[in-house]
Amino acid sequence: MTATAAPPGDIDVDVAMRTTDLGLSYSARPAFAGVSLALRRGTVTALVGPSGCGKSSFLSCLNRLYELVPGTTVSGSVTMDGVDVLGANIDVVRHRRRVGMIFQKPNPFPMSIRKNLDFPMREHGLRADERASRLEGALQEVGLWDEVKDRLDSAALALSGGQQQRLCIARALALSPEVVLLDEPCSALDPLSSGVVEDHVASLRGRYTVVVVTHNLAQARRLADHTAVFWARAGAGYIVEQGPTQVIFEDPQESVTRAYVGGVRG
Repeated sequence: MTATAAPPGDIDVDVAMRTTDLGLSYSARPAFAGVSLALRRGTVTALVGPSGCGKSSFLSCLNRLYELVPGTTVSGSVTMDGVDVLGANIDVVRHRRRVGMIFQKPNPFPMSIRKNLDFPMREHGLRADERASRLEGALQEVGLWDEVKDRLDSAALALSGGQQQRLCIARALALSPEVVLLDEPCSALDPLSSGVVEDHVASLRGRYTVVVVTHNLAQARRLADHTAVFWARAGAGYIVEQGPTQVIFEDPQESVTRAYVGGVRG
């Protein structure tokens, strides 16, 4: 598959990424299929729905992490700036810098707080002075600087769960991504830490395009500008309904959506 660029007139500058008829299969078993979704620049999009509907697998397509799983096949397209990022001639390392990923369970490197941020920046070729500036800025963005500035050379694994998750978000932000993907970022945290992380995710609005998978419908309603409801049909996930979050929760058009947001199903 080669990357193809859309004609200039077909590029919507308000859309950071767009998927068209996207599908992913693991060893010929479909995880999801036919997903078309526009991710508006500077907004927060929530992906909700029961487990097993392909939400996390969908995220893995946006920054090509699915390639790390043997036997995966993908169909359809994912475009960014009019270019299909699933193409063979895409610089995947550069693309993953543009599209950062934060996982469900905090995964700091087994090294110091400072090195957790410095290491990936150094690997991406940033100069020492720029790395130092970005380190402080990223920790400021997630409200962690004042908590750790006097112990940057202490082990990151000694931080609390919520602090570790914010460190992982800061690690992604230090690379100046355009899109930030979060796969259930609060599900492994206690309620207090979850609230802190959620507040900082909300603060990314306007500066980054954020996509968050969550099973917490109240969280989706609080955080997201747009919501896509995933469901499963014949074993494959698909989007049953998508739109502004207020509409999805207050005036859904599909009976499945009404049942799900109303707590009847899912």
